[in-house]
Amino acid sequence: MRSEAGDLLFEGRIGQAGDGAAGGNVARFDAPAGRVKFDIQVLAGSGAVLDTEVRDAYVPRLSGRSIALLPPEVLRARTLPEYRRMLEDSAAVPTPLRSFARSDRLIVRMPLWQAGDGEIETSARVLNRRGQAMRSLEPLQAAADGIPAFDLPLAWLAPGEYYIEIAARQGDQVIGERILFRVTA
Repeated sequence: MRSEAGDLLFEGRIGQAGDGAAGGNVARFDAPAGRVKFDIQVLAGSGAVLDTEVRDAYVPRLSGRSIALLPPEVLRARTLPEYRRMLEDSAAVPTPLRSFARSDRLIVRMPLWQAGDGEIETSARVLNRRGQAMRSLEPLQAAADGIPAFDLPLAWLAPGEYYIEIAARQGDQVIGERILFRVTA
């Protein structure tokens, strides 16, 4: 992974999601504000390259802000025991998928950055395709890492496209983001 200036930020192997290795399927590193380029290789167990991909991500400039919303995380549980495990595991791996079955239950985590002290109010709700509010999401008890999270069972939604709108407020500053997702039969 390289910065916009070409500086190497991270190089190494990341384990397979769900392989049980503590922290082995996550990479954490410092990055300057601006564009970050990810050169990704998917490897077979033998080490052979199966696929490659290049992705860009944008790291927000945090100076001059009191809070910033980091990329939201969506965790997908297909069973109640899986859901309970995810509630207790602050290192649970989010899914990149945005298409879910009505039988799935989601946990929406919203990592925040804060410049100083003070309470941050958080909220989340489901919107229809036109952006009209349908339901507010129930906040979950904060995990050990303190990241706000919300519960979203999908059984009440008809198949179609929806948004999850998340928002945070501290004083006069309000920030938010919408995540488009699809519910299938």
